Amino acid sequence: MKIILRKKLVDKIKVKKEGKVEESTIDNSNSYNSAIKRYMIGCNLFFKRKVKFVGDNILAERIGKGPVIIIGTHKESIEPMLLQTTVKEYIHWFSSASLSRPIKGSKFSLSKIEILRRLNEKLENLEIDRRNLKSHELKIQMDKGVKLLLEGKALGSFPVGHAGKSGLPFYSEPVGIGSSGIIYVASKAEQLLGIKIPVILCSIKMKSDGYYYISQKEIELPEEFDRKELIKDYMKQIDSIYLNI
Repeated sequence: MKIILRKKLVDKIKVKKEGKVEESTIDNSNSYNSAIKRYMIGCNLFFKRKVKFVGDNILAERIGKGPVIIIGTHKESIEPMLLQTTVKEYIHWFSSASLSRPIKGSKFSLSKIEILRRLNEKLENLEIDRRNLKSHELKIQMDKGVKLLLEGKALGSFPVGHAGKSGLPFYSEPVGIGSSGIIYVASKAEQLLGIKIPVILCSIKMKSDGYYYISQKEIELPEEFDRKELIKDYMKQIDSIYLNI
């Protein structure tokens, strides 16, 4: 099955000699379900005019030409929607099953609220409860993430959730297994595809003029790394990007 998926994708992607994706005929636009289509329309309708860029829109140049990894901060609650307005392809996200902010003094799980659970499923996001990481459930979500990348899609993650709201540097927050899962997924997909997958670091800042300014940086996974240390390094880079917006 993995060999078939790899062949189908590589047949559609032209790869440079050094292994970077150069051109692709991948087109996922007609494969989206109605919930995703409505979500994308809504994002553009309500948020597209609120976005400005600091530098190039690297994500738009990469997405749709093969698999892409996006790593952000979630400092602003609407970051997934803001980033969605910058591209024509849909971005799948690792979503936290438990909210990082208390409601009426207690945290709760999105998976226990039927309407939100169903919406998350229809939007084809990958739900991870970082407070209750069971190996079997985690593996299922990781495998889904790898499959999305094998299909040439974009997958995003906010490793430290809403940590930016505390005012602390993003990299100062604790990073656990669930938070660094995006690194595992990217590495596994690269091994199966035999190519380097672009990793786009994104930082968003709302300024006094009411616009959300987006700055991006493209990197790639090193040959050897420790997952937790690498994601911390990425968050340091994102923090630096944020401070320079």
